[in-house]
Amino acid sequence: MTSPLRGRSRSSTTISASVTDTQKATLARRPAGPALAPAYDDALASARRAVALAPTLADAQTTLALVLIYGRRDFAGARAGFEAALKAGAGEAPTLSRYGQFAMMVGDFNGALQSLEKVVRLDPLNPRAWKQLGLARTAARQFDGAIAAQRAAIDRCFG
Repeated sequence: MTSPLRGRSRSSTTISASVTDTQKATLARRPAGPALAPAYDDALASARRAVALAPTLADAQTTLALVLIYGRRDFAGARAGFEAALKAGAGEAPTLSRYGQFAMMVGDFNGALQSLEKVVRLDPLNPRAWKQLGLARTAARQFDGAIAAQRAAIDRCFG
């Protein structure tokens, strides 16, 4: 499988710049201030150690990417982690799901949709996968598809 990131012309600078004001505000509300800095420092050290021990483990790469996003607001660094994760675990639903969330954060709705549609094909009974797809379709302004995905999520919870 080819990576959803391959062939993209976005540079790391563009990805950082493409985060919307709403997304920046959402991240700013997360507690990442001085009180949590030591915890994020520890998380970052642990994630880097995991990548050093198992560089081809997609979960290690995505964990590092997520710590970079939430602990450092480093979207460019996170992109590298997601690229490595997709290469290592390209066909795994959790890896594709995490990439889909990242792609939505940086405004790459086509990449998010591509990944999350694959997730629901791989794990069609998972309501969370359908919910994420619905959110991505909403962000991409595909409202009819968003409603269908959210209904599929509800059906899998209560159907």
